This record gives sequence, structure tokens and C-alpha cells, in this order.
Amino acid sequence: MQHKERASAHMVLTHYTELLDKKHLILARAEVASGELSVPEARDLVAATHAFYTQPERQKTVEAFNRGASSFSFAEVLTACGVTPPK
Repeated sequence: MQHKERASAHMVLTHYTELLDKKHLILARAEVASGELSVPEARDLVAATHAFYTQPERQKTVEAFNRGASSFSFAEVLTACGVTPPK
């Protein structure tokens, strides 16, 4: 795809932080935005996203992806999510 910034979203994940200070709680809402993603797949994607952003050992993978670092490995992401990467 030439214009990656114009790619269609398959899911929209919104975090509501209004309860963070008083209850130490963040509510999340996921909306499937296309027919490309089933509800169980969206649920798994939300769980994986939260794991990568909240577990320090997985946060390094997010940082490598965001920096475009050569150390980023999509195969490692798949493996961490329990998916066997294609060869």
C-alpha cells in the first residue's frame, strides 16, 4: 500500500481513564470496524495489545517496532501470541 497512513482500521480500541486516579482502573472498549476481524479475534488482539504494553519484557518489542529498529521481529510477536510464524 502506498499510503499507509490511509489504511482502513479493522478495530478501534478506546481507553477511558476517568477512573484512574480514584479507582486505579482504566476501562477499555473495542469496536470491530470491518468484516475482516471476528469478535473472538478482536478479543485476542485486545488481550495481546494490553500484554505488550503492560508487561516490561514485551514493552521492549513495542519500543523496537516504534523506532523501526532492526531488532524488531514480527516472528517473535507471533510466537509470543501463540501463533506459529510462516517460514
